[in-house]
Amino acid sequence: MRTTLSLAYFLIPLLSTTLWAAVPTEFEPDYAEAILAFHDRNYPEVIRILSPMLEKETRSEELLEIAALTYKYLGQEKKTEKLYGEILQLLRTRNVSPLDLIPYEFELAVIQYRNKKWTEAERMFKRAIALQFNEIPSWFFLGIIAMDKRDWATAEASFTTVSQSPNLELALSSRLYLAQVYANQNSQARMVNEYVMAYDQARGELKKKELKEEDKTMLGKVLKVAEKALKPLKKHTVFGGIGLVSSYDTNVFSDATDTSASGGTKKASLKESLQASLGYASPLVDEWQFVLSYRGNGNKNFNAETLDAQFLQNDLALNLTHAPLESSYLGLKVGTAYLFQYVSASGNWEPYELQLIAGPYWRTQFSNGWAIGGQANLNRRSLYQDSALDAIYHRSANEIEIKLNTQQDNHAKFFNPTLELTGMLRPTEGTEYRSKFVQLELSNNSYLTSGIQILLSASGGKTIYDAREDGTRSDMTLTGRFALSIRLLKSLQWVNDVQVIKNSSNVALYDYARNVFSSGITASF
Repeated sequence: MRTTLSLAYFLIPLLSTTLWAAVPTEFEPDYAEAILAFHDRNYPEVIRILSPMLEKETRSEELLEIAALTYKYLGQEKKTEKLYGEILQLLRTRNVSPLDLIPYEFELAVIQYRNKKWTEAERMFKRAIALQFNEIPSWFFLGIIAMDKRDWATAEASFTTVSQSPNLELALSSRLYLAQVYANQNSQARMVNEYVMAYDQARGELKKKELKEEDKTMLGKVLKVAEKALKPLKKHTVFGGIGLVSSYDTNVFSDATDTSASGGTKKASLKESLQASLGYASPLVDEWQFVLSYRGNGNKNFNAETLDAQFLQNDLALNLTHAPLESSYLGLKVGTAYLFQYVSASGNWEPYELQLIAGPYWRTQFSNGWAIGGQANLNRRSLYQDSALDAIYHRSANEIEIKLNTQQDNHAKFFNPTLELTGMLRPTEGTEYRSKFVQLELSNNSYLTSGIQILLSASGGKTIYDAREDGTRSDMTLTGRFALSIRLLKSLQWVNDVQVIKNSSNVALYDYARNVFSSGITASF
């Protein structure tokens, strides 16, 4: 959400040297009367006096100027824009210097900015900066335009310049905008720093004596915005969500790590999945933050031949992170996952798998928006079905998984890429599925609007099973994904997902293709 303040940018008074400039002799008495009315802020009277003079061909830029300013204060923007355009046209016929033109160009740039005509506004604000005219307000407007265009790098540079200026109101406002820029770049430490600096600076200014009433009002608004932004970071948080997703799976039993995987099975089914989550997080500003979370998921298959592919999954995790708001942080995750399977032969839900997970993670955020990170997990997987299978098919194992990634997620409109490399050793108790796995995934998030997000990803994974009694097995799994999320209400989303999977193996039993199409509604709090 954009910070909203009543900003009063300083413009160099256009009339400071021209109020009594030369005008046609015949207009001098009426012009003098119009100036007096202007100083008395009797703007309708100014327009009444000037209207006959403005209809004459002998009108001058002085007349156009006082009329433009009057219409500006009356809030008649179209007439103001037209008159400034006429002043510029008149001056250009005289080949005046750029410094004589820039005050009027700046006024037009402000109007173009308000009408979201970004190209023209940007051009004139940059010209004003080059000519050293109203530089700070120009940088400020360029920053807001860049934010609306989701050009976070330009916005950051513009607001940083203004935040270091002596213009108190614009400097404080720029810090609030900078905080929002960093929030959109997922740089929480810098976001908090800007809010804290704005708060401290405003509080310090309020201690000064003989402040104008309008300054007190402005500083109070800055404090209010900063306090509101920082308040959630100091709170313990409870979060959660629920979702109902419908999907169609073209090959329910396809699973390269299971004896049920077969190119000839190809059992398709409509599915209904219920998802739920609940969590608790300690304050983000604490030196150590812990997050305890639960996630549950259950699916109902409508093809009677696929009932054994119905599962209830329960994940419980504890994340402990040191200095989560810093540009670099470390953490430790411990968790468990307990999976139940519906067994059609008995008609009961029975324990299927238990996982115990533990391992460290880290992340470093750079000033250019890129981040690198990684995690290493030791995962104990115990499958309850092993006892009913021949020893060579036992899949219980102490797995080692390592992930490394690099990401730039500045919430740019189109390009926010992530590249992730995953490696896993899976020394199963049986030899059939003892394997080594490596995968490379490239994904990109696009934030088309504040409520529409698109994810595209493609991955390729290689798995080698080199302990099999029947010889080495080699699988290549290619996966493509398209996901679309549309925010319907503040906490309600419509989610859509398409996954295309192709597993190729030198063992024909494990060749399969699978497509999954999903759509549903999720709600969060």
